[in-house]
Amino acid sequence: MYCRVWHDGLWQVRRRFHIDEGLVQVIKESYINASSAILLNGQMVDFNRN
Repeated sequence: MYCRVWHDGLWQVRRRFHIDEGLVQVIKESYINASSAILLNGQMVDFNRN
């Protein structure tokens, strides 16, 4: 099992720390079609499309 990140909250925190809005947008866009998988002993045991 793994944790999911509340992305909307993450973007707000980045802005609160004065991270450049352009950089926030680039990072945000990279998550639009993101997916992840867990590989355990050479076998994919979980796949998640965000």
